[in-house]
Amino acid sequence: SLVLPAYRDIQQLRGEKKSLEAVTKEEEQLVTTANRLLAEYQSAANLRDSLSLVLPREEALPGMIHQVQGIAKSAGVTIEGINVENLPLEHSRTSSIIEPVGSFKVTMRIRGDYTALRSYVQSLETNVRIIDVDSFALSGGGAAGPLTADLVLRTYYQR
Repeated sequence: SLVLPAYRDIQQLRGEKKSLEAVTKEEEQLVTTANRLLAEYQSAANLRDSLSLVLPREEALPGMIHQVQGIAKSAGVTIEGINVENLPLEHSRTSSIIEPVGSFKVTMRIRGDYTALRSYVQSLETNVRIIDVDSFALSGGGAAGPLTADLVLRTYYQR
């Protein structure tokens, strides 16, 4: 009469232990899955940040001008004038999740020797942010004088 109630209590406790072990195992799997998803999200955020350097999610005009001037300084080119024009947004023809792309037309006049101008254009083309050189016209360059170049650049951003 004393063993039977104790045996029932032991069986009940064993059942509770088994169910708690199952819950614990399930919770561990959920935590592992959550950690994996968090790591994937963080790598996606890093990718998004890298892509925003190439195609910014906003106009970022001061940053673009700073890049153009910094490249000019490192190439040994002098910027004599710069004009920036914001062009209309280009919308996708199909209905998709792709956001419209905006662009800036940058007209500039630069001065420097041939190798500096060539280095400047090469640096623009290999810059992190997408910059297309639409036109390039050289003038000047007498016996010892520097060359003058008129450039039309196009850079992009995503809305």
